[in-house]
Amino acid sequence: MKIRAKKMPSWLGFMFASKNSLTKTIYFDLGKERKVLLHMIFVFFPINVYLLNKNKKVVEKKEDLMPFRFYYFFKKAEFVIESKEKLRLKIGQAVTFI
Repeated sequence: MKIRAKKMPSWLGFMFASKNSLTKTIYFDLGKERKVLLHMIFVFFPINVYLLNKNKKVVEKKEDLMPFRFYYFFKKAEFVIESKEKLRLKIGQAVTFI
């Protein structure tokens, strides 16, 4: 599946962003596969998160993550997609960024 997403530094994400900002989907390249601990500090709206392995296949997803909380993912990932919208991604599905 092709996804239009803006590449962001992994430490920034949607922190301090407004729910009405133009950017709907962003992704991070972590450089290598690793476990992911995600915080929602200073993210003021729910988001959806999708983890991709080194082959850009979805290995884990969590939707409707609430602001000001911490989330731990169990699978290792090299890419993380954060989106304000629910994406129609399934576990094992390949992703291409455009």
